[in-house]
Amino acid sequence: MIFSAAVVLLGMLVSTSASGTGTSLDPCVPDDCGIGATSCVFDVKLVAVGNAVAYFEFDACPGVQQPTLGLKRDVTYRFNQYDSTNIMHPLGLAYYTDGAHNDVEELEPTIVPPGTTSSCDTNNGCPAPMYYQGETFQGNFVASGGGGADFGLDAYEPFFKYPDFAWGGPDAGPNTIPAVSPSGVAVTAPLNWNMRITQTATDFDQDFFYFCHIHTGMSGRIKQLAADGTILSPNDFPALFPASLYPAPEYKVVSTGQEQICGTVGLNTFFEDTHNGKCPTSFICTEGLSFDTESANFNECLDAMDCAMQFNMIIVPNATDPIVTFVHSMVPHHINAIQMCKTLMQTGLEDDAFLALCWNIVNTQSLQIMEMNEYLASNSIPEGSAKCFDTPAAALAGSANNNGNSEPFSNQEPFFISITVFVAATFVVAVGSFFAARRYFEGNEEANVVGGKSVKMVDDNAL
Repeated sequence: MIFSAAVVLLGMLVSTSASGTGTSLDPCVPDDCGIGATSCVFDVKLVAVGNAVAYFEFDACPGVQQPTLGLKRDVTYRFNQYDSTNIMHPLGLAYYTDGAHNDVEELEPTIVPPGTTSSCDTNNGCPAPMYYQGETFQGNFVASGGGGADFGLDAYEPFFKYPDFAWGGPDAGPNTIPAVSPSGVAVTAPLNWNMRITQTATDFDQDFFYFCHIHTGMSGRIKQLAADGTILSPNDFPALFPASLYPAPEYKVVSTGQEQICGTVGLNTFFEDTHNGKCPTSFICTEGLSFDTESANFNECLDAMDCAMQFNMIIVPNATDPIVTFVHSMVPHHINAIQMCKTLMQTGLEDDAFLALCWNIVNTQSLQIMEMNEYLASNSIPEGSAKCFDTPAAALAGSANNNGNSEPFSNQEPFFISITVFVAATFVVAVGSFFAARRYFEGNEEANVVGGKSVKMVDDNAL
């Protein structure tokens, strides 16, 4: 009881600083959101390097990965997703991590906040984000039951599949966007999209979460604040990434140690000279050559990530389902492509075409990994459960492990060569497809305009 009282007292005493550091004790808040403010603004962009997928970054606390935000009751918060890095990352709000990705409740006009006895669901009065294009609301929501409960997401989300060169800024005027699929038509739209939320439920103090409607694992915590900035619930509840749903550690970690030069996670046990026994040789040929620091770092990272891919792609095939075998082998390949792009971006990549290409690889292949892992989950198969080699020693010695594999690396050279050729071919196809698409878009800038705010640029099925 004494401890509980102390925690409550601590919660009463803790209040946020001017901008906050993005922690649970000091949430990130906008600079313009002092006592008495009725509206506050977060500018949102995405950062790809430093973690497994990408993370939302907010102007009020730059450089903080998956920061904890602080929101006051009865204050309208506007989240501007103007920056083109927001492509494929429409922002959402949920009562638990990752919202619909985990089949848990999101903030919607007809969903009662958990732990409350509110009847807000009867009059569209529950806390919910509202989605806008500029100043134009995208839904038909009317409070007090006077209209529909559409809060604009159905129109908002499809536009996040538009290409980067069509993206608008804070003062963007109309952009003519050509159709790129049989189901699409050209549209004119300023792509200055924003999401707004006013939390008015007085009996709901619990934390909730921001997340990406397309990708999993990008959630961050939101602490509710009193008018003076005091944190209403000092405990971090619910859990951000509960182990029961997120067994993989990459959602919980950021780059550490040697891998920091790469902007990636999960590589620290794969670096040269020995690859910690996980690979038999180097994957780059640098003997007698000299490199500047940036190129040397990139080469070192490339060698480590290629080892990681090769090590993780050597698997025990599934006895009855080729799709499972495909997934276990393809996921490490996709991770390698994502890691390569993150490391290239870490160099300060300034080539616009390749920057767009890398963002496309990170976004698309992360989504594909998510979909492949969902197939494993639907068949009750743990991710990464088919690796041949349990330990580095087993890998080098070729000793049998729990999966019964006893092939040494020396007998796997044709396999290494085939993977290398496959990766190279995949990259060439990706680059060729990207520049072909770029030429297509640029050649269709004069496309006729057919209005319609909710027109999709790309078929959902195309992803």
